[in-house]
Amino acid sequence: MSKRGRPKNYRHDIRCPECGSNWIVKNGKQKGKQTYLCKDCLRRFTPEAERTHHSKSKKEQAISMFCEGMSISAISRILNVRYTTVYSWIYRKGQKAKQLIDKKIQQLQTQKFEKISFDEMWTYEKVRKGENRQEVWIWTAVLEDKNKKIKKVMFVGDRDEETFLKNNGNYARE
Repeated sequence: MSKRGRPKNYRHDIRCPECGSNWIVKNGKQKGKQTYLCKDCLRRFTPEAERTHHSKSKKEQAISMFCEGMSISAISRILNVRYTTVYSWIYRKGQKAKQLIDKKIQQLQTQKFEKISFDEMWTYEKVRKGENRQEVWIWTAVLEDKNKKIKKVMFVGDRDEETFLKNNGNYARE
């Protein structure tokens, strides 16, 4: 195949068990078996593995429990899963969400809008016992383009001009 053909990390024979992608690279060995890394979802896996250690529904249940305010310790006790496993599920989901939000913000920053509305509210960030609570500002932007499509953006930061301009300076009017 020519140099301009398919990239090296495209595999016909192996699919990611998490997302089904073929964008796979070798990623070391574990107990003598070749492991691979999915370039789309960043999951590390062994194709010979017959089953995953935890079902997808258990992972989703743990994440929804965390979103409802349960602690990681409580989730691990209830689901009978190690604390570090629950933490890694939540961390990975958070990283994926951050990537998605950053991508959406980049898309929004390249568009021009007719109407822009901003609002902010404050809350306290949960901290450990004995530490002072930190004040956190949550900004909301409602954007309307020429086609009357409405988009909403939320971000967190201080209540100052620098935060406002950093996150909103590119939403220019035509």
